[in-house]
Amino acid sequence: MGTILSFLKKYGKEKLTKENFCEVDALILSQLSYLNFEVYSPRLDNENKKPRYFSSFTTNKKDIIQLTSIVIYPTKNQKLIRLIRECDRYRGLKINYFKDNFDEINHSQFAAITFFVNDVTFVAYRGTDTSINGWHENLTMCLYEKISSQIEAVNYLNTVAKLFDGPFYVGGHSKGGNLAQYASVFCEKEIQDRIIQCYNNDGPGFYKNQTDLEEFKRIKHRIIKFIPCESVVGNLLNDDTTFFVIKANNRLFFQHDPFAWRVKHDYFVRTKKQASYSIAIAQSFVGILNNMDLDKKNKTIDDLFYFFDFNDIKTINYFKKNVILKIRLLRKTFDKMAEESQENLKNFYKSLFKMFRTNMKKISENRKQYLKQAKSSFMTNEQIEKLKFLANEGEKVDWSIEF
Repeated sequence: MGTILSFLKKYGKEKLTKENFCEVDALILSQLSYLNFEVYSPRLDNENKKPRYFSSFTTNKKDIIQLTSIVIYPTKNQKLIRLIRECDRYRGLKINYFKDNFDEINHSQFAAITFFVNDVTFVAYRGTDTSINGWHENLTMCLYEKISSQIEAVNYLNTVAKLFDGPFYVGGHSKGGNLAQYASVFCEKEIQDRIIQCYNNDGPGFYKNQTDLEEFKRIKHRIIKFIPCESVVGNLLNDDTTFFVIKANNRLFFQHDPFAWRVKHDYFVRTKKQASYSIAIAQSFVGILNNMDLDKKNKTIDDLFYFFDFNDIKTINYFKKNVILKIRLLRKTFDKMAEESQENLKNFYKSLFKMFRTNMKKISENRKQYLKQAKSSFMTNEQIEKLKFLANEGEKVDWSIEF
């Protein structure tokens, strides 16, 4: 099976238009939003908003290194840059309206950019970068109905969509997928009507379900979400968006990496199998926090990040070398924490593992119940086999459907 890189090699000679724009293109452009465009792209708040060609600053090795200085996988992203620069599919790709905000005090990390290629316009929201601050903000999604990045995402879309004409796409990966969906739901109706499709690539859900909101109902059929079969991130929090489970080359948390997603022709490889432990981990983590009041939630998250603050660790790149030694350093930091914080974290992890075991047991019991109902009903052998397959793969069975 291929990846987004092999997709560009195979379909790189085809000119990109709205007619052949696909979900793989949406992930590629979402991934590009992680690049360090700060010194390369015209900014949204600048008077001179003339777009810049992507090829104009991606030929020099020094520029490519600078562009990939804040991404988790620099080598893979450098290959992506070269393929996009050299292929006909993205020939003439332009960038504009870059905006970012990084606030360590309020734990906010936001960035968005707009891509133009032929008749395709794509508004992309960056997911969490390598900064510890960005990862801290991710957890605040469990605390509040809306966070500062989501508010900025709506404001960005309301502003930028008035600077160009016609229909357009919106998308992002990880937290960027969450921001893309949030902005698409809560932007002005006139702008929402112009959105062709919103792509949420393994983004977490929301503090509250959006199902009953009129804003969500207007666009829910234009939101597409993809979750790799063993990924945890896309299962976090509440989201009633229809999603597709897809295959990836890596395992567990590493399936969150877009470069690992399996591609066949111009689409991601679907599967009915979603790992029980991924769902259980996501449900357990959120479940534990939901059992706490707001002050307790905030303290627990602050305690979790105390290790990084105490050692002045600013990015996850800190762990790329000498991992074992650095983890031991964090362990020593635990001994220096206040006794109350130590006890709080111990109780948190104990509760997390306990809830994980409970959730895994529930999932197992649900599967057995599916089969029990199948055997007690007047179903054909073919129907029972299909139900058995769904149960074994962890699918939620709707008993109203016809097999």
